Amino acid sequence: MSENDGRKVVNAEEILDKIERGEPVDCNNIDIQGDLELSPHYLLKLKSENELTTYVTSSIQIKNSIICGNLNFDNTIFLSYLDFEGTCFGGRVSFSNAKFHYSARFSSKERKTSFKKYANFQDATFLDFANFENTSFEKDANFNYARFKDVVFFKKAKFCQTADFGGAEFEKHASFKEANFNAKAYFTGVNFGTYLQDLDFRNGSQDNLGAVNFVNSKFFDYVNFSKSNFNGDPNFTNASFEAEANFLMANFFGDTSFMNAIFKNRAIFTHSKFYRYIALDSRYRVGIHTKDVYFIGVEFNNSADFSRGVIFFGDVKFYNSKFGGKALFRDCRFCGISDFSDCEFYKDAFFRKAVFNKTATFWGSRFYEDAYFNHASFYDNINLKESRFKRFDVEWTSIKDALNHNDNDRAVYLSMIKNFKDLGYFDDADNCIYMYREKFFNRIDPCDWLSRIIQYGVKLRNPFILILLSSTFLILMTYKYETGDLHIVLAELILIGIFLPIFVVVLARKLIR
Repeated sequence: MSENDGRKVVNAEEILDKIERGEPVDCNNIDIQGDLELSPHYLLKLKSENELTTYVTSSIQIKNSIICGNLNFDNTIFLSYLDFEGTCFGGRVSFSNAKFHYSARFSSKERKTSFKKYANFQDATFLDFANFENTSFEKDANFNYARFKDVVFFKKAKFCQTADFGGAEFEKHASFKEANFNAKAYFTGVNFGTYLQDLDFRNGSQDNLGAVNFVNSKFFDYVNFSKSNFNGDPNFTNASFEAEANFLMANFFGDTSFMNAIFKNRAIFTHSKFYRYIALDSRYRVGIHTKDVYFIGVEFNNSADFSRGVIFFGDVKFYNSKFGGKALFRDCRFCGISDFSDCEFYKDAFFRKAVFNKTATFWGSRFYEDAYFNHASFYDNINLKESRFKRFDVEWTSIKDALNHNDNDRAVYLSMIKNFKDLGYFDDADNCIYMYREKFFNRIDPCDWLSRIIQYGVKLRNPFILILLSSTFLILMTYKYETGDLHIVLAELILIGIFLPIFVVVLARKLIR
């Protein structure tokens, strides 16, 4: 044993000898030279199912130290606790297929741990509390198919290279709060457990923000949550996704929060299912900044809240999605194309004060309850072809320019005319009738020409002008010719027989309704 920068230098063999004798290992502020790997002749090795399993009965506590060599405890069952708080692992670390019966502390809030090389926890099982808080993984971190039976913390953990949690199971609370993922992160097929009721995490920290907590976490590269199951209340509040975020076919069984989350690239939620409430923003802050967002074929079985200032900077696709609860898009801004084709809205849909900068497509969508587009702004087209709605509450001044394009057929206009009448917006209904007749006007038919002259009987302006002209003509004819003259009879016929009745009918139609 010697001194190194104030630390005692200990050979790895001394640590291994204690473990093999079943003695507790309690070290602090030391340098361990050599590899930590139990001897092949270690007595507590049993062969089962063609695998050699090692049993460690010693408690292992190595704090604030440096392990210079590799550490290999593959296929090892630890029957006592482990504590590596504040320790630096200089070599490769492998706990593949290991089982931890008691708490495994690899870091803490006060003492940071670092893995300088590859860290392998594939197929590891943690039966008790596991703590990786403030841990720095400087190379790849492999937690493939790891099983966490109790609480696990990765709060403020830093993953410098690939972080792979594919197929992992978190039966209780898992916290990745303020974690940084600097490279690709894989959570494919992960099962996140239920909401934690017991707040005793045994290290003084309390974090009761859902079954899985990614609050303030940052993903600087591609992240994949496809086919994952979120059984509790997943919380992604203030999370930042710098690259593509993939939630393909993910299941969200609890209340889901993406409030103030930032998506700077594509966000894919295709064929995902939200069984309860989902929220993507808070009241006063801009929530989503994104390139393209895909919610294709998604099922929202409860309220879906995208309101209060959410901004989609790229295209957003909700194609063939189902909204089982209220669809809330109030004050939402769609900077790119918004595609709601073939969507089904089973409850009220709120698009009040929403802004559509480009084409808004609702082709084939079904609104089984009321759809509110009051004070919405459409700066491009809206496509309502083959859509069905019970009540489409929108002002004509907001939608008139967006409605007037080739994708909307006669059925769309007729549905909107009926809708405006049912709402009691008779002036809006008249304006829609006028646009409908103008759009599908037959320029060969003389009757349509006459209808066009009198503005299809929905506006007073032209009939009133015609009354004035014909009255002027009658006065001139009376002044010039005697009573009974053919010119006077013709003027009376035009005024009394044609234009005056038309004006009276149009005026009465507007007054009696």
